Amino acid sequence: MELLTINLAAGETQAFRLAGRYFEVIDAQGRLDVFFEGREGERGDDMIGALSGFWAGVPFFAFSIRNAEAVAQTVTVLHSSHPGGSRRTPGTVQVVDANRAVTVQGRSFVAVNNQFASAGNLNVNGIFNASSGTRLIVRRVEFGSATPSLFSLQDHNAVVGAANFNCRNKLLGGAASAAAQMCFNAQPVSFGTTIFISRGSFYEPKTPIVIMPGRALYAVNNTANADFITSIDFDEEPLSSS
Repeated sequence: MELLTINLAAGETQAFRLAGRYFEVIDAQGRLDVFFEGREGERGDDMIGALSGFWAGVPFFAFSIRNAEAVAQTVTVLHSSHPGGSRRTPGTVQVVDANRAVTVQGRSFVAVNNQFASAGNLNVNGIFNASSGTRLIVRRVEFGSATPSLFSLQDHNAVVGAANFNCRNKLLGGAASAAAQMCFNAQPVSFGTTIFISRGSFYEPKTPIVIMPGRALYAVNNTANADFITSIDFDEEPLSSS
């Protein structure tokens, strides 16, 4: 069993006087034409347009390989005197870190806010989707207070209190979010529809919370006269994406 790595120019053919009973294309960037010859030079069962992973179990005394592409490629083939092969995934495998890719594309953000205690009021921090064509994908929300508190997340359809665009890009130096407005307020009563409540320090749902245009997600400290620190980790994606 032997592996051959071959550099082929566009349209080039290379011939090999090597006999065997098994042939496999281990790696190729494009199409190949493989021609097999018998003992007397007769043509065998050819492989036309073969791609990485193609194989043939036919006896041959020689073979030639033609690059069927208009660009050069480096290919690796295996030939053997008996049936055999590899158990690897043919071709080049690229491991994609989807979370890293979103950050590198400048679409991952964090909204951080710290409010001091306000006598008789509940502190509220959140993000409002002010866009018309972007959804916000919330991955994690963290809560904190010097006072033991009951925290909740609430869905609403408006900006509550003050709003600004200080949702920071996790690609350091990248532009701030153009879709999300960070909102904060201190008010005597809660509001909206509660979707989560806990005395814990964070909420990381099994599947993300999606904020559509015109909707808001607010974190509420349900203890009056208590400070409130929140961090909302989210991504942006266009509504047109799947």
